Parts: sequence; structure tokens; C-alpha cells
Amino acid sequence: DDYIDARRNILSPSTILFYERTRKNRFQTIMHRRVGDVGSWQVVLNQEARMVSPKTLKGAWGVVSAALHAAGCDVPNVSLPSVQTAPHEYLLPEQVLALIDAVRGLPCEIGVLLGLHGLRNSEIYGLTWQNVDLVAGSLTVDGAVVAGPDGFIAKRTNKNRTSKRTIPIMIPRLAEVLSATPANDRTGTVMTTYPSVLYKQLAR
Repeated sequence: DDYIDARRNILSPSTILFYERTRKNRFQTIMHRRVGDVGSWQVVLNQEARMVSPKTLKGAWGVVSAALHAAGCDVPNVSLPSVQTAPHEYLLPEQVLALIDAVRGLPCEIGVLLGLHGLRNSEIYGLTWQNVDLVAGSLTVDGAVVAGPDGFIAKRTNKNRTSKRTIPIMIPRLAEVLSATPANDRTGTVMTTYPSVLYKQLAR
């Protein structure tokens, strides 16, 4: 708790949310024990590895080991399963065109079109109308909306320095949909649906 609380105003809300989920859900077999009574952390990690992916285990141990270090406890040397990086999958040109047709008129359409322009999910929901230039045909990515412990939170910064960028609107349908939005409605964020809508409709 102390480790997490000391970082609430420093780290991203999504990172704090991950820390809290780790605290709540991981290593439940030893939650009732004092740190000095845990015994072999390697055995604990081996047990946890049967329930979660290598990536999840690595992240969870990262939180726990950092908290142990911050509290002045000895951090044991342990072995973790290797994390396999899956190759990125890309849509073929004909698949892009089919996707554009499939989402036409759906609540997720703008989100999908923005995703096809290279915006992350957090950037899609952080895009504001003041950063849409329909005359120049461009979008300025500056800010993000991320999930935090208390819900979704708007951030003034992006994931890294290169994330702030201006990109041209390359898909005519996106320009068409944005231009069709009444001028009086062009305030706040471009995407007004709940973030899960984009995920659920794409999953179909």
C-alpha cells in the first residue's frame, strides 16, 4: 500500500491501476503470511506460473519485488519464464477496405478510422475537436484517456515524447464523418462512446 500510494501522483493512472490489480489478485496463496514467513519465492512463482501468462507473472513480480526493495526487505534472485513476443499482425489493403465498409454507421466507426490512422486506444479517446483541422485535413495527437483506479482519466501527456504528433487524414471516410458532425457538437472529445464499445464491436 505504501509503495503504491507514494507513486499515485507520479505514475500514469493506468500503471497505478495495474499495481492495485496485482496487489488484489496475484500471489493469493501467500497473502496471509508475513514477508519473512514466505519461504521460497521461487516456489511461489512456480505456482503462480500455472495460473497466469509469463508476461503477467513478470509484471506482477516486478511490482512485488519493487515494493520489497522500497520497504528495505531482501529481494531474492528468482527465475521467471521467458516472455515470447508475438509478431505484430497487419491488415492487408483489401482487409482495410472491408473493415471500413463493415463499421460504416456504427458507434465505433470514428474510433476504428482513427485506429487505422495509427492512434492508440488511449489517444483515440483523448482526441479533442480542437485538435482536428478539417481545413488542413489533419489531426494533432496531444493527450490521452486512460483507465485508472477511479475510472477513466484524461492525461495531458501521451505515452512517450514521440507520441505527440500531427498526422494527415488519409482515409476520405474519416474526413466525411468528421465534417458531417454539426458545428455545435464539435466540442470536447471526438469519441463520446464508452471505451469498451470500440473493443466489443470490433470483437464481433
